[in-house]
Amino acid sequence: MYKQIIFIIALLVNQLINAQENVNNLPVYNKSERIGFLYMDTTLKDCDGCYVLDKIKVFNKFIVVKSEARIIGIEGKSQFEKLYTVEHIQKGKNFIITFNNTMNSTSNKLYIKKISGQLIIFKQFSYSNSSVSIKKGKNDYSNYPSSFICSQNISKKMVKDTLDFKDLFKYKQNKECFHCPNKYSLEKCLIMKNNKQKFKWD
Repeated sequence: MYKQIIFIIALLVNQLINAQENVNNLPVYNKSERIGFLYMDTTLKDCDGCYVLDKIKVFNKFIVVKSEARIIGIEGKSQFEKLYTVEHIQKGKNFIITFNNTMNSTSNKLYIKKISGQLIIFKQFSYSNSSVSIKKGKNDYSNYPSSFICSQNISKKMVKDTLDFKDLFKYKQNKECFHCPNKYSLEKCLIMKNNKQKFKWD
């Protein structure tokens, strides 16, 4: 029994190491040319246009997600790092892909459903830390920290097997955005907005 436990622990450690190596070995590209790997040293000082490709499974289909890479300085050396972590979960009949910015608190979500075998992007959602100036009286304004929340209902077929972050979340005029006091949770902000409740900033 003792040997079996040791064997299982060793197996789990080995799988964890392999998973970490797979992340570290993710190539970094610039204009379709491989220029290095994530978390590995580089002689480059900046990397405009650099990107990584994450392969994920959405329902029963594999897709590739293209997102930005950047260069960071660590102990006098330069390394490649992802600008966004890419996470994906299935929630009920829908699939959600989340892009979390590694430099700030910005988060972007993509909602996908499957209709007659076709993948459809039906909603985009994003939130970030911000601030807003609220009018308190005549010529009297106060600044407050806020959560800046945007959402947009869309209906876009996924005709390609690649999703490009820059194309997905570039500015669109018909997005619905609002500021919410950051003392409220994200869920509370959305409930209050949907119920047309007035936010209390003080």
